[in-house]
Amino acid sequence: IRLVLGLRLDEPIPPCRVRLGTTRGTNALLTRQGAPTALVTTRGFRDLWHIGYQDRPDLFALEIRKAELLVERVVEVHERLAADGSVLVPLDIDHATRTFRQLRDEGIQALAICLMHSTVNPSHEQHLAGLARRLGFAEVCLSSQVAAVRKLVPRGDTCMLDAYLSPVLRRYVASLEEHLPGSDLRLMTSTGGLVRPASFTGKDSLLSGPAGGVVALARMAQAAGLKRAIGLDMGGTSTDVARYDGRWEVQSESQKAGVRLAVPTLAIETVAAGGGSICRFDGIKLVVGPPSAGADPGPACYSRGGPLTITDCNLLLGRLAPERFPFPLHPAAAAARLEEIARQIGQTQQALPAAGQCLAAAQGQTSDRPPLLAEAPRHSATPAAPEEAAHSALPPPSLPHDRMALAAGFVRIANLQMAQAIRAISIRQGYDMRDYTLVAFGSAGPQHACAVAEELGMRQVLIPPLAGVLSALGIGLAEVRRQRTAGVYAVWDSSGQALAARTLAELSEHVREDLRAEGVAEEAMRLEEFLDLRYVGTEATLSILRPEDGDYAAAFAREHQRRYGYQQEGRPLEVVLARVEGFGQMPVDLPRLTRSAAPKAAAPLGTQPLWTADGWRQAGVFFRDQLPAGMALAGPALIVEDLTTTIVEPGWQAEVLQGGGLWLTRGPRASKTAG
Repeated sequence: IRLVLGLRLDEPIPPCRVRLGTTRGTNALLTRQGAPTALVTTRGFRDLWHIGYQDRPDLFALEIRKAELLVERVVEVHERLAADGSVLVPLDIDHATRTFRQLRDEGIQALAICLMHSTVNPSHEQHLAGLARRLGFAEVCLSSQVAAVRKLVPRGDTCMLDAYLSPVLRRYVASLEEHLPGSDLRLMTSTGGLVRPASFTGKDSLLSGPAGGVVALARMAQAAGLKRAIGLDMGGTSTDVARYDGRWEVQSESQKAGVRLAVPTLAIETVAAGGGSICRFDGIKLVVGPPSAGADPGPACYSRGGPLTITDCNLLLGRLAPERFPFPLHPAAAAARLEEIARQIGQTQQALPAAGQCLAAAQGQTSDRPPLLAEAPRHSATPAAPEEAAHSALPPPSLPHDRMALAAGFVRIANLQMAQAIRAISIRQGYDMRDYTLVAFGSAGPQHACAVAEELGMRQVLIPPLAGVLSALGIGLAEVRRQRTAGVYAVWDSSGQALAARTLAELSEHVREDLRAEGVAEEAMRLEEFLDLRYVGTEATLSILRPEDGDYAAAFAREHQRRYGYQQEGRPLEVVLARVEGFGQMPVDLPRLTRSAAPKAAAPLGTQPLWTADGWRQAGVFFRDQLPAGMALAGPALIVEDLTTTIVEPGWQAEVLQGGGLWLTRGPRASKTAG
C-alpha cells in the first residue's frame, strides 16, 4: 500500500478504502497450520468423523490412507437430543466443565461444538459455548450457527474447519487493522462478496482469492454483452475455472483440501497447472504439477537453481518476450533442465515406449518410433531483419527438434489439464461449452487461451483489459454480500411449501440485518431467494432461484430435464435447504467492450521464432499499449503487455476492442460485436 501511495516505509498510511482477497486461510489449511483445536460431540459419536462416508476416492489403491482430522482431540459430552429437538439426556455441565479444563490445560485454543440435532434445538451447544468462553477458550464455533444442515458429518467438518482457521485469520486481520487505522477494510468471501473484518471467518476464506476472478469474469462478460462465459484464471501455481450464465454458480456443499464444507461457496474448479508448475518425468510418463517452483527459486530461467516449469517451456518455445520482463531471463538454464529430463527418459529403457507414446499423443504424432529416440536435425529460424532485432530477444533456436517437441508436450499436458477442468464445470453439468466464450486472464491465462479453446472446440476468446491483475480488479468491483441458509427437509406439499415460505421470510430479515450491520442503506439492498429441491428418495439437489411465477416445482422439472435429460413426472419433491443472498452497494459500471465495424490491419513491431505444430515459424510481435481500438491481426503472433502475453495461435484472429481488451476468433471474422 505504501508503494502504491508513494510513501516511505516509516510514513503512516492515511485512512483509505482497502478491498482484500487473501489465501491466508487456504494456505493454513493446505499446510495444516491452523490453531490447536478439539471437537466436542454427543456421547457415542466420537468415531463418526473417522468413519466419515466410507468412500474410497482412489478405488484401486492398495494402501488405504484415511484422511486425518483437523482437530487434535475429539471429546464427548453427556447429552442427547431427539430428532424433534426434545431432550432425551440432559446436558451434564459438571462433566463438560472437567473435560474443557483438561483440554485447556493441554493447550487447545479452539473448540468446535457439534451435537446431534442441534440445528433443531441449539440450547445444549449454546450452554457449552458459554461455559467454554468462561474457561478462557479464544475461539468457540457452534455447528448450529456455522452450518445449519441436518447432516452431522459435513456439519461437523465445517465447524472444525471454522474453529481451526478462524484464529489464524483473526490474528491476520487484527494486524492489518493495526497498520491501517481509520481505513475502511473489507475482505472477499468464498461467495464473491465483501464483508467487514468482524464477519470474516475460516469457513468464508477458502476461495477468498479466486472469488475475485469470478466476480471479474461476470463483470467483463456483462461489459462485452456475453450471456455465457467460462473463466480461465491461470496464475503461477494453479488455474481456476468457473462458469457464468447471467449469474455465477453457487454450491451448497463442496470439498476443499480433503475437507467437506456444508456452506455455500462459488463453484470453482482448480487444477495444479500454472506458470510455475514443475515439469518432470516420473519414470513412466510426463507430469506437470501439482508441485510448483514458487517465486523462490522460481522457474529454471530465473537462474536461481529452480526446476523446469511451464514458464521455462514457454520461453524455449518462443511464447514469451523476455525483453519485457522486469529482470533478465536465461533460456540456457531452462534448456539445461529440459536436457536433464530428456536424459532421464533415455536412461529409463523400459519407460521409453510409454514416454514416446505420451509425447506423440501430446503432439498429435503417429510415428512408431518415440520422438525422443530420434536424432532429429537441428532447426534454425530465419534471422530477424535488423529493424526487428530489438524484438527478437531469443537467439535462433539451437535445441534439437525432439527437445522442442518435449517442451511442447509439457505445455500440451498443462493445456489438457485446464481443458479437463472446464469440462468438469460445463459438459459434466449438462452445458455445451461450445456455446460459451472463453474469458482468459491471470498472468499466464492469455498465453494458453487459444490452445485450450482449440482442445474444447470453442471458437471465441476474450482477453479482458488488465487481464494480468483481473482478480484484483474483481475484488475492487465486488459488492457487499451476505447470505443465510437453513434446513427445511419437508415434502413439497402445501405444508412443506408454507414452511419453506416462512423460512425464506425469516432468512430474508436476517440478511437485511446483516447488510445493515455492513453499512448498506435499505434502498440499496437486493435479495434473492433459493430453494434446494430434490426428488424424494434421492440425494442430489438442484438449487432453484425463485421463479417469476413462483412455481418452484416447474422450475425444478425444467432444470432437471436440462441437466440430466429426463424428469420423473408424478414423483414427489422434497425441499432440503432454503437460502437467501443479499447484495448492497452497486458496483461501478465498466466501459462497454465492442468490436469495430471495419477493423484495420496492424503492423508488427518485429518478429520472433515461435514453435508451432508445424515447427518453427516467425510470429509477429505487437505491444499492447501501441495497439489502438479497431486494429486487427492474424496469428501466429505475440501481443505483449506489462502484466501478461497473449499468444495468437496460427489460424486465429485478434481484434482490439473499444473499451479495452482483445477479441480472439478461430477462423474468419464471425460478427461485429463482442457479444
